[in-house]
Amino acid sequence: MANITTSVSNLVGGVSQQSPKVRFVGQCEEQINALSSVSDGLKKRQCTRVIRGVDGMSFKSTDLVHFVNRSETERYAVVLNSEVARAFNLITGDEATINGVTGGFPLPNYLVTSDSRKLIKPLTLADSSFFLNTTVSPAMTEDKTEAISDSEALVFIKQGDYQKNYQLNFNGQNSRRAKITPVWTEGVSDLYNLVGFTIQDSGVGYNSAFPPVITLSDVGSTYKAFKYIVNINNTTGEIVSITVTTVGTYFKQGTATMSYPQSSASSAVINYVSGVSTTAANADTTTIAVGLDTLITAGTATAPAVSTPVVHQNYDHTVLGNTIKFTHKLGETFYLASTDGLANAAMGVVFKTVDDLSDLPVTSFNNFRVAVRGAIDSKEDDYFVKFKTNDEGSFGAGGWIEDVGSEISYKIDPETMPQRLVNTGLNAFEFNEVAWNDRVVGNDDSNPLPSFIGKPLNNLFFFKNRLGFLTDDTVIFSEAGQFFNFFRTTVRTLLDSDLIDVSAASTKISKLFSAVGFQENLILFADRGQFVVKSGDTLTSKNISITAVTNYDVDTSAEPTELGAYVYFSFTRGKFLGIREFRLDASSMTYDSADITSQIPSYIEAGSSVKIAASSTESLIAVLSRTSTTNTLYIYKYYWSGNEKVISSWSKFTMSMDIYGIEFMNSTLYILGNKENKAMLTYINMEEQRTETDTLGNFSYHLDLLEKVTSGPTDYIDLSYNITEGDVVEAYDEKGINIKIDHVVGNTVYLERPATCFIGLRYPMEYTFSEPVFKQQGGPQGTPSGLTRFILRNGVVFFSDAAHFRIEVTPVARDTMTVDFTPSIVDVSRAGTMIFKDGAMRFSIFTEAKDSVIKIINDSAFSANFQSAEFEANAHTRASRYA
Repeated sequence: MANITTSVSNLVGGVSQQSPKVRFVGQCEEQINALSSVSDGLKKRQCTRVIRGVDGMSFKSTDLVHFVNRSETERYAVVLNSEVARAFNLITGDEATINGVTGGFPLPNYLVTSDSRKLIKPLTLADSSFFLNTTVSPAMTEDKTEAISDSEALVFIKQGDYQKNYQLNFNGQNSRRAKITPVWTEGVSDLYNLVGFTIQDSGVGYNSAFPPVITLSDVGSTYKAFKYIVNINNTTGEIVSITVTTVGTYFKQGTATMSYPQSSASSAVINYVSGVSTTAANADTTTIAVGLDTLITAGTATAPAVSTPVVHQNYDHTVLGNTIKFTHKLGETFYLASTDGLANAAMGVVFKTVDDLSDLPVTSFNNFRVAVRGAIDSKEDDYFVKFKTNDEGSFGAGGWIEDVGSEISYKIDPETMPQRLVNTGLNAFEFNEVAWNDRVVGNDDSNPLPSFIGKPLNNLFFFKNRLGFLTDDTVIFSEAGQFFNFFRTTVRTLLDSDLIDVSAASTKISKLFSAVGFQENLILFADRGQFVVKSGDTLTSKNISITAVTNYDVDTSAEPTELGAYVYFSFTRGKFLGIREFRLDASSMTYDSADITSQIPSYIEAGSSVKIAASSTESLIAVLSRTSTTNTLYIYKYYWSGNEKVISSWSKFTMSMDIYGIEFMNSTLYILGNKENKAMLTYINMEEQRTETDTLGNFSYHLDLLEKVTSGPTDYIDLSYNITEGDVVEAYDEKGINIKIDHVVGNTVYLERPATCFIGLRYPMEYTFSEPVFKQQGGPQGTPSGLTRFILRNGVVFFSDAAHFRIEVTPVARDTMTVDFTPSIVDVSRAGTMIFKDGAMRFSIFTEAKDSVIKIINDSAFSANFQSAEFEANAHTRASRYA
């Protein structure tokens, strides 16, 4: 039998659920309310300090708690329940006004849900916080753009000359537009096929020399364009049939319109011959325009004109400068063509559609609208223009500016889109609808509606100066720098700043639910995979790419959290939760994800919702999993030394209240919860080696829901919360001297004497050692021996800055043995201050290692740090290992 010692070089390894034989040195069986620290070793966690208790309010499991960090001196918590919103200043505890109201501002209908925590997604940008309802499908309003009039036309004289014909041919008095209805069949993936047309009215006045055009409306985006032939009876001028030669595929079942008949046969002819060259004005374009208008007004067949009174009777006509505007008095459409004696280059007709922008005059009537036709076989390059005079007058010189199409939806309904909460000043917010930009150019072909219209939004994000939305497998980015614009601003060219609407293609059916900016890229998280969005220095539709990079399952109830050079996300493992660490491998430039909970597979309970809060300052992650145990936070402490993670420690914090919301802001962990059905705003300062500034002697109190209060001349104190069964209330003055409590009633604590004191609830720190294992030489961690009886005799714990703690040893089938440590309170040189000591504490065990449970417990109001431990044992082995 050999008398040996085994050492535990540190106590910061955290909890491990592996077999003790394979655990790393420093890992333990359980760690509660103890934090692994690089500088201090194992120490009792800091206390929660009360910011405010909110009378008449309690949090519910369905409440959304969102945090807004404006600055070190202005931080807020915004709470949305199923009916109202409230905001609280986390520095002062004051309630902020929302639209001038405190106590609860009624939510807009868009945000009224049965479970705000689950269904509402928040995002803060500068002073604005956006709240998205994942159950509402964005929609367009019923508003339609103004129709481009098919009963108005412009005629302008481009070139004047002497003794030349200037002729207008009118058609349309005896014509009638055909009426047709498209025939749709269901396609794949929620698409629709256009396979034919039925004819309700064959129309009159059509001719195969002028093939009519079919225009589709309200079909959404074009997946595949249709092609067709219109069959016409030239004798009767009627549409006989329509043959679809190529079936078209579209996202919606829309309507169809046949163009108005066109024909070379005229119902009216206006012909003006310019004067001779002896008078210079005869070649002036204005003189020629006035001459044409005069003939129309006269309505007689006077040489040299050939005319009929039909034009003057049926059209209003106005001549200004070199331009004549015609308007059909009954609002009917018509056909108008021009010919002239200058190779048909001296006159221009602007009527519904022109072939090129150069076909338009430089002087015109204000707000006159027309379409510019692009390629014949495509509608994506068609666009629309409107004339604006330079002086805003009704007629004059000006320019043609791009305009929106005819009779289409152009306005996003703000009641179906995320709502905005704006911080307008200290403790002041305003809830309002966002003024989403209208579609101001193009139509459904050249500038289609955003793909999120008609689909629920899964989440929102901000990346490279663009606001973005996720829907199913699609990512939509706003215009760069214009967060509320999801339409193109011109359809004549593709701008780098234009919106981006792309899909994340994958062989798996994946639903995107979150997006996180990561090392100049955007990581998209789907329920069954991860994608990376890459671009150049600027994000444009020309350089964007989306690539599937990993295929890890994700818990969609928790938002992934970026922290330093990593992104952390949760996944479910049966009834428990795991956390992965997503990273970019610098050597291989590939993405990977490590399970940082591999040593605790059944430690974190899976809940209805999960919140991951992280602090890069303190290298800490806090996980709140909403389960039946609502007072527990799971804490992950890590530390990198170069490329090696030397600390990867999991533990639990158990609080003296039920927790409903957490957030790290720098080193401060804000915690919102209920104490006896009363809402509490609290925080923990997680700074390394932090001491409170309001104590005398450079120390901290470790009491939960700690408040510094003064009883004044009376001997009682009213706390911000009610004391419940099981709570142990303690009070101390600024020097660390205990103030005796006489009794407690509700939230009123009666003291033995009036005092200014720190008062709160006792909470225990508990550390359960891993079973010491006898290991023989071999391998970096040694090799466990199964042939050795390992009996523990004594143990030693090395500590620092300790005021009180105890060691509990519980052998199997025997009573617990307790050894207390309390420093001497008599110290002449430090009279009136707390005494904290460093040293080593020895305790007896005398039990076989596998049959003993050894704990460090500190349930006092003061600190104690633990660096390492050592065990003295008898090892009895029947044989020695040879190699």
